[in-house]
Amino acid sequence: MELVYPLKFGEETITNIEFKRPKQKLIRKLGYPFALKEDGEIRFFPDIVARYISELAALPMSVVDEMDAEDVLSASAEIVSFFGRGRQMAS
Repeated sequence: MELVYPLKFGEETITNIEFKRPKQKLIRKLGYPFALKEDGEIRFFPDIVARYISELAALPMSVVDEMDAEDVLSASAEIVSFFGRGRQMAS
């Protein structure tokens, strides 16, 4: 995903982050990064989302903590997309 607000990591400027797909081991470790409300709305868990960003994009938490809110929301949506079929099953 392309960052709207690039990040500094040492001398490097990060403009793009790529997420690997989460495996069950990581889901058990971190828990789900969201919950579905009865009306279908998604409620994100910011602390868990940050840990997923760090793990799936191989970024230190110190870099994740510097992400702009707009980029975090985009990353959250991308991470939730990995659980897409779960939403259908929850219905």
